[in-house]
Amino acid sequence: MRRTVTISFLILLSSIGTGSYATAQQEPHPLTRTKLLALVAGKVLPENVIAEINRSGIAFTPDIGFLSLLKEAGASATVTNAVTSGNLVLPLTEESQADVEFLHALARAGKLHLANIKIRQRLHHIHRMPG
Repeated sequence: MRRTVTISFLILLSSIGTGSYATAQQEPHPLTRTKLLALVAGKVLPENVIAEINRSGIAFTPDIGFLSLLKEAGASATVTNAVTSGNLVLPLTEESQADVEFLHALARAGKLHLANIKIRQRLHHIHRMPG
């Protein structure tokens, strides 16, 4: 009985390990406009955004409008450069009008977050001034 339990346990561990390895070996999904803008608006470190672009590629052709949205959301020049030189992975995705509106909302959220940080920094500076 004990031997059966031990063998069953070893088989279970073996199958878990094999499944984890297979999952880790899958190709990364290329970034869509929405995912990339969400990373920028969510204030993911630029180095991490660039690493993700380099690792996964992008599933869209970056145009001037999208680059403008990235900048509005707070993307650094290094991120926009990585996007323009990013590896295009097929199939390219196409966004609906709702997707485009969502992209604009994400960019505004990133912009508002940046403004909030600047206001907090100014208030902190004002409170530290000798008065």
